[in-house]
This record gives sequence, structure tokens and C-alpha cells, in this order.
Amino acid sequence: MGTWGPGLYSNDIAKDLKATISAVVKLPFEGDRLVEIISEAFPHAANDETDEDYTTFWLVMADQLHRKGVAGSDVLRRAIAIIDSDKDLNSPAILEMAENNQKKRKKALDDLRTKISKPVPDKKRKTLAKAQPLLMDTGDVIAFPIVETGGCFNPYFTKAKWECADWGAAVIIDCGLVFGYLAQYTPVVINRRLNVSEMPTLDQLADVGWKLTRPGTCSNPHYKRMEIAKIGSVTIDQARIETHFPNRRDGTYAAVNDISIANSFHVAEEPREREVNIDSLSVIAKS
Repeated sequence: MGTWGPGLYSNDIAKDLKATISAVVKLPFEGDRLVEIISEAFPHAANDETDEDYTTFWLVMADQLHRKGVAGSDVLRRAIAIIDSDKDLNSPAILEMAENNQKKRKKALDDLRTKISKPVPDKKRKTLAKAQPLLMDTGDVIAFPIVETGGCFNPYFTKAKWECADWGAAVIIDCGLVFGYLAQYTPVVINRRLNVSEMPTLDQLADVGWKLTRPGTCSNPHYKRMEIAKIGSVTIDQARIETHFPNRRDGTYAAVNDISIANSFHVAEEPREREVNIDSLSVIAKS
């Protein structure tokens, strides 16, 4: 991944990892379990010492967990070993930097070592007291307004006023709670524009084509801002799902990284060959 400076967080994986850690530490688990979950989200960087992001992974882990008061002695030991061995300073990404930036990197690591050598701060973490609610169920058929470019109303903009140019629709083919707490949903979405001015009915969607999209999360505020409406339900045949979508993504990554289902709610003008498409809902639904 790209590196653009000598700071600990001056590369892509550091930014991504920081966001992931912030989400995962909300789970009411002990430090070792949290480390395991985070490592599973970045398997190569966490486990392969030859990976270019290996040192960054463990240095950022140590910094973030120490900041958040999460005990993880193995993480701290790994980070200190990386610093003491100069493994990070001798990595290609750092050696390619200008000499003054290499010195800045060394100072950043020295400062980090000093910090993580001290006892982990006694902080009370704010964790989830209960599982996130499942706002949609497997088999739910939903509709949502879309803008001219085909995307749903962006739920990250809290005060924006969107104009409905058409309608999109999706069917939830799988949902559940990752680690018993984090809600995730896997949708199939219509693969072409409907060109309708009013919310479609279930009958109107019977013979429309659908595409498999990535899993995502959906908080109650996002659900409302996207103006999602349930318009019916179908009984999903899981055996057919396995047949037609054998390589679909697991929802764990989306749940851990809090990737909104809004990213999957996009409707193109016409079906795209590179997408996994089916001709109608009858292909995956029981009659």
C-alpha cells in the first residue's frame, strides 16, 4: 500500500487499521480476542513478516490499543521487538525516504516505544451493551429512491436534500450478527434502471434482473436517510444462493469495518458483464 510520509499513520493500511480498531474495541471482549478479530481482518499484514505492511500493522495496533486502554501484552512485545530490531527502519518504504524523513520516522518509533513501555492506561471502554438490531431480514424486498447518477441518497450527509430521479430495489439474501453483536446484510440489487416515478411494487420486480453486491451495515439513521421501504418478502432458497453466488463475500469484513450498505445501493443504466447477474428473483426464491 502507499506510504506518503514518515509518520506512523502516513500510509494506507495505518488509516484503515485505525478505523477498524475503533470499531472492534466496541465489542465487549477481552484484549486477546479483539486482537484476533483485527488480525483476521488484515491476515497478510498480521501474519506474514515479509509483507510490506507487517511492521506498520503491529506498530499501529500497539499504539491504538495502548491509547484505548486495551491490554494486549503480545502486541506490545511485538511492537517493541520491531522497534528494537530496526525492522521497520530497514524496510524498503522507509529506506527510500529522504534522510531527514528517516530521522523523523526513527523519532516517531522512539516516542512510541517510550509510550507503550509504560503501563496501559486504566480506561473504561465504551462497549456495546447489546447486539445491534437487525432492521431487515433475509428475504425482505426493499425499495429506495436513487439520484440521477444511480446511487441511493447518501446517508452520510445529514442535512442534504436529495431529488429522487428513479427507484432502486434490493433483496436481502443473507443477514446476521457478526460475533453476536454487529449487524450485516448481503443484498442483491436490480441490475438496470426502472425509469419509474413512483415506488415499485413487488409485482413490478418479478422479472427484473438482479446483481450480487457486497455486504454492508445499516444503522437506523442510515436506514431512515436512505428512505428504505419494505415492499414485500420472498423465501430465499439457500441452496440456489450457493449455486448462483458461490463466491459471495462474507459479511464479517463489512461489519468489522462498518461499511454501509449504501455503498452497494447503486443502479446502473444497463447490466454489466463483470457483475454476477440473475434474470429474475425466481432463480433464488422458492415458489
